[in-house]
Amino acid sequence: MRSVAVAPGLQQQGVGRLLVERLLHEARSRDIAVLYLLTVTAPEYFAQYGFKRMKIEDTPQALKASAEFQGACPACAALMALTLREAPTADVGLPVAVLGAGPVGSAAVAQLVERGLPFVALEAGAEVGANLIDYGHAQLFSPWQFDVDHAMARLLAPTGWTAPPAAELPRAGHVVQRLLRPFTALPQES
Repeated sequence: MRSVAVAPGLQQQGVGRLLVERLLHEARSRDIAVLYLLTVTAPEYFAQYGFKRMKIEDTPQALKASAEFQGACPACAALMALTLREAPTADVGLPVAVLGAGPVGSAAVAQLVERGLPFVALEAGAEVGANLIDYGHAQLFSPWQFDVDHAMARLLAPTGWTAPPAAELPRAGHVVQRLLRPFTALPQES
């Protein structure tokens, strides 16, 4: 959450409170576990809703990769979090099994990597994207913007990888060559 503001002529009328309460209601209805915010001027205001300050080093990796953490918010901003529901405790001894190493399975792996969860990816084919390779010459109906998971893109970015043009319709084989193989080549914690 960032930049909750009320026009000067409308302040002290409860508009800000209604905005924040509506956001909290929406977050709960979408089963969001934790809300994070950065604020420079209003930590006391958000504390009244239950937000608590936290250390920057405890920030989840996905949040550290956000535009806000990459420079949109000043370094002096206070990081605050509000837990809306407790995350279920997982048996860290058991990995998450991801079935298939195509676009969806690879996206699931990227999400697990960003969350630091152990996983094992299982692919029936000889290599990543085996099903796509079978019809590699065929043009897909979905453009790249729907084929590249945001977590995959964030994990690939440090390698110099650049996303293909968002509106371009790729061939099945190109998804394997330009996305799945580079992603699979990353050193991942598993």
